[in-house]
Amino acid sequence: MNEVMTKAVARVIPRRIDRTGVFGACSTQELYRIQGRGDVVAVEGGKLVQEAARLQWVYIAFDGTLAIVGGEHACVVDSGGVIGARTALVGDPPTVSVTALTDATFFVTTTREFLGLLHRSPGLGFGIARHLAAEPGAV
Repeated sequence: MNEVMTKAVARVIPRRIDRTGVFGACSTQELYRIQGRGDVVAVEGGKLVQEAARLQWVYIAFDGTLAIVGGEHACVVDSGGVIGARTALVGDPPTVSVTALTDATFFVTTTREFLGLLHRSPGLGFGIARHLAAEPGAV
């Protein structure tokens, strides 16, 4: 679990990643690889997930709603949403805080692990590409 994540509110849970959302095109082998490179975490609604810090993690929401606030910008991510994928690909991470607005379950990994997974998991790469292409403002 990441060091910035408030340990008192987040708990790692034994949930398997399945073929939904950005993981939809992953093979069974890719899912096992991904599972071993991060944590599935549950957080109660209203709790701070990441205090304001440089974004060094990628969060993939399974359920619930997460709020991201950084500088003058804020957004909400629901089930299936991803936080930090674009930053991992581009670099230059912004300073943001992440808060669970509702009870939430998500997969979290470092940006470094995420980039390694993209290199070795074409199914995940395809899912992330589709997710990023569907974001508002993407061309």
